[in-house]
Parts: sequence; C-alpha cells; structure tokens
Amino acid sequence: MLREIYCEEFHQKYITFHDGLNVVLGSPKADNSIGKSTLMLIVDFAFGGNTYVEASDILQNVGEHSVGFKFCFDGKDYHFLRSITERNTVWKCDERYTKIESMSTGDYCEWLAKKYGINLYKLTFRDAVGRYIRVYGKNNHDEKHPLNADSSEAGSKASIAILKLFDRYRVVDDLEIRYRNSVENLRTYTQAQAHKFIAKITKTQFEKNAREIVKRENEIRAISAQLDQGLLDLDAAASERAIEIKLQLSHARRMRNRLCSQIDSLDANADITLAWQNAVASPLDVEAAVAFLYNDRLADGEDRAKLEAEYKETVGSAFTAAACGAVDDVFPAEETRTKIASYLDMLMSKRETTIPRKHSVK
Repeated sequence: MLREIYCEEFHQKYITFHDGLNVVLGSPKADNSIGKSTLMLIVDFAFGGNTYVEASDILQNVGEHSVGFKFCFDGKDYHFLRSITERNTVWKCDERYTKIESMSTGDYCEWLAKKYGINLYKLTFRDAVGRYIRVYGKNNHDEKHPLNADSSEAGSKASIAILKLFDRYRVVDDLEIRYRNSVENLRTYTQAQAHKFIAKITKTQFEKNAREIVKRENEIRAISAQLDQGLLDLDAAASERAIEIKLQLSHARRMRNRLCSQIDSLDANADITLAWQNAVASPLDVEAAVAFLYNDRLADGEDRAKLEAEYKETVGSAFTAAACGAVDDVFPAEETRTKIASYLDMLMSKRETTIPRKHSVK
C-alpha cells in the first residue's frame, strides 16, 4: 500500500499513511483552499495519474518539482520519484529518493497492478483506480453521472468500465467481436454477389436442382446397366435403338453437367470440405463411372473389379479432389474427431445473416 509521500516543496515534507482510514483535516475555522484537494490529486499522481501536473496553478505557484512515493508490499519498501515536467517517466529510488533507474509510467502502472493483484480481463490499472478517485479538479465529481471518468465520457464506456471491474466484461467483449465479424462477413458476401463472384440461388432452386441431378444419375445408371448386360449392340451404328440410347445418354450428361454447375456455385460457399483418405469423390457411383470411362476396356475383357479399383485410386481419389480444390483436407479416419473439433472451433464465430430486401413486399 501507499505509505509515504515526499516533496521538498511541501510545508510538511513527508506525509505518512497508516493502515485503515486516513483523514485529511482542515483548520479549526474550516478554512477553504488549504490544500485538501491538492493532496488528493497528489495521491492520484502517485498512482500514475496526470491531473496534478495539468493544473496550471500548481506550476505557477510551486514551480517545477518532483514528488516521491513509498509503497510497502509483503514487508518490503519501494521508493519512486515523479517530476511534474516529465509525466511519462517514473524513477526507481533508494530510501533517500536518490534516482537509480527510470521506467515509463505505463510500466509503473503495470507494476502497481501486479502488486495490488489486479488482473482482470482488459482492465488497466488506471481504469481500475483513477476513475474512482473523486476530487475537485479531475472533473469527475458529477453526482448525476457517478460512473463517468469525466463529464464528456459516454455512458456506454462508463458501463463497460464497471463490467471490467467486476470481471463481467469477457462475455460482452466476445459478443462485440462476433458482431464485428458478422458485419464484415456480410459486407464481404454482399460485395462478392455484387461482383458476381457468388451466384444468387434460392433454397427452392437448390432443392429442385438436387432432385433433378438424382433423376439424371438414375437415368445414366439404367443406361449403364443395359450396356453391361449386352442389351445394346454398339457395333450396329445404323441401329435406331443404339442411336436413341446414345442421344439419351448425351442429353442426360448435358443436363447433369448444367445442374451441377448451378449447384456448385452454392457448394463453393461451404466453409470446409473434408474427406477420409480412402473416400471416393465422384459425381457418379463407381460402377456407372467405370461403365462410361472404361467401356472399351470392358469390351476387351478386362476385369471390372480391377478397373473399379483403378478408378478409386486415380480419378475418384480424395487426393485428386483435393488437388482440384474440391476438398480442403484429407486425413485418416482415426483423426476424424480431432479434425472436426479443430474446424468447428475455427468456425465458432461464424454467423449467417439474411440480406434485407431492397423493397418491401406487401
């Protein structure tokens, strides 16, 4: 605690403080302007404040001078000296207030915070102490605004200060960070849409596209099954049935590609896409894909199982999808819990915000 204030310019050079309540008394005649408020400003000066040095009458009437402070923590005395003309510097001293080593006022306040055990979330020592030293001259003695550090301070800032003092600010700060991130995400998303980096697609259209893709995949699968069973004679180029099947297959592929292009614009907005090392990343199931890609090799008698294994290891490999940018991370199945937890933690602050309509709908 603060034990002593010393100054050569004082009428009483040493002012000693004791345990418990310390009182500054005026004269028996209750005279005003005898230095009570000045002493309180000096106490604030000892705790890193600057109001004392900003008082013009102090410099005019007393002149340049330094004030010493003695603190006692855990039975050990610590001596410091501050000059009113060097407000940003505090000197460590010996017991006679002889200067030994300088430090910044900020470091001095951090030292006091550690010694007083003040370690609250985003609360500075001055905010914990200075704003509650109420004395004439600091412009913070307005009884109608008891929490404000000065008359011009916003009420919200004063409220935040009291939340920090009672260690209740962490939740509020987290919400403020999330709000700022949401605003930034919305701004980025809106700009991306404005520059057509992201396609505008509704939920209804998305679901419709998904159903249509399933339908086209079923058509492709049925045609592939017919090819595998030898029901179509591809060598008979003039066959009407062969031409019809080819047209159906071509149409199904074009339809599927068109719908996939539309849905990919929304899939591109996925936060993270993960895959196991043995996963198959393919728009078709393996059997259908092999029937289309390796039809000539099947016709030559190559083993279907080997071709399916080759497809899984090359075209349909998760690593191939990652190389194309369709997958963000590929990992063994045993790392699933760790990976998901890591990415959920990274995405914890994300918020989805609906963009307001430009015109009202009645």
